[in-house]
Amino acid sequence: MHSNTPQRKEIKMNLDPNNLAPQPASDWRESDFVEIDSDARETIKPDGTPNSTEQIVAIFDDLALRLAVTTWADDGCTACYGEAGREILARNPDELREIARRYREFYAPAMEHVAALWEAGRDSGTIPTTEAAV
Repeated sequence: MHSNTPQRKEIKMNLDPNNLAPQPASDWRESDFVEIDSDARETIKPDGTPNSTEQIVAIFDDLALRLAVTTWADDGCTACYGEAGREILARNPDELREIARRYREFYAPAMEHVAALWEAGRDSGTIPTTEAAV
């Protein structure tokens, strides 16, 4: 398993996130809890050598969820990794329905957008096409 370090160096990428994914009825772009960054950044190992390039990062603040489309320097493979920082709690059926609604209307379309950005980057050659083995 690969490990990231917090040190990042910015790498410019030419992707227009406004023209890739279809727009949902409730637009995640208008939410205050979903953020997607398609400016690639290189992570550096403590010895100063490249570790990986985070091509696209999505943050879902209210879930403490972070997704990163990452290309590893050692083998050039790309995959999307996710890290969740807390559990989901619904204290009653209505709260569970609200969580489900947010998944349908905000999280799923935002994840589709990340997939569209990744695909566009592969098609344009800015994101390596070698995908990580499972």
